[in-house]
Amino acid sequence: MFKYVNSGFNLISDLEFPFFSPFDGAERTEITIKAGNISDKFSAFSRPGAYFMPEKVLFYNDFCYMIINSDGIVYENRKEHSQGLTTFISGYGLALLFHIRGEIGIHAGAISDGENIFLISGYSGAGKSSVTANLLERGLKLAADDMVRTKKESNALFAYPSFPMQKLCVNELFLRGIDFSDLKPVDGEDDKFFVPVNDRSESNKLPVKSLIFIKKADVDELKIRILSGKELLKVFSDCVFILHLSDTEFNKPEFMIRLLKHLECIKVYEIERPEDKNTLNEVTEIVDKLIKGDDSRCYLS
Repeated sequence: MFKYVNSGFNLISDLEFPFFSPFDGAERTEITIKAGNISDKFSAFSRPGAYFMPEKVLFYNDFCYMIINSDGIVYENRKEHSQGLTTFISGYGLALLFHIRGEIGIHAGAISDGENIFLISGYSGAGKSSVTANLLERGLKLAADDMVRTKKESNALFAYPSFPMQKLCVNELFLRGIDFSDLKPVDGEDDKFFVPVNDRSESNKLPVKSLIFIKKADVDELKIRILSGKELLKVFSDCVFILHLSDTEFNKPEFMIRLLKHLECIKVYEIERPEDKNTLNEVTEIVDKLIKGDDSRCYLS
């Protein structure tokens, strides 16, 4: 069995997660991940997806079956190899576990200045990974790369660190002059790799100060807004890692209340960048200023 610490949990697993941080302490294990013969539990379901039940979720796709509850995940591999299995368990599996526990897994990178967490999110291709990598080069720390556990505690929203690696595509590695010959590929593919951040990783849970949502748009120059009202709720909802798995579950009043309680604690900024220009350095400058508390370029939506 393998022992890890991830997202604030001590975790024990019969499956190896090479990108998780090892855990050698004697403290109580909180989350268990183990294999099981569970395919017969899915015989009533004709389509892959997530099926929400009281206190548990049944999930399956082409890679695996999973039964998730508040303290663990039982999985059954549907492939002859384990390629992709660890990604689905560490992504969808843990995000569903957070949901059962009344928390939210946010699809974002999490950057730390040592006192607060700043979530960097956006649609695919918006440049969030590039901006995050730029910020690490400026001395900030990585708390999470792709999915962040967030939990409302008292009057603050906290984020928990996941693992000390960033996933970067080959083009990004070339641009940064990073030798990837010895890096571990994501899902065994050759187009994206795990890049250790070493001493630039954040290991403590910290309060979330803001979420910065980056998107490409039909604009001539960068536009930065502080979101409010329905637009704020829409953008934050789009950042929920498992939102697309169920319209019914995530339109329930109790989940909407959970979202609103999260939003009571943070600011949400939206940065629109031109579709036909490389403005990533400018976006990095703006995000860096937002992290330092300067939102003078923003206007209220």
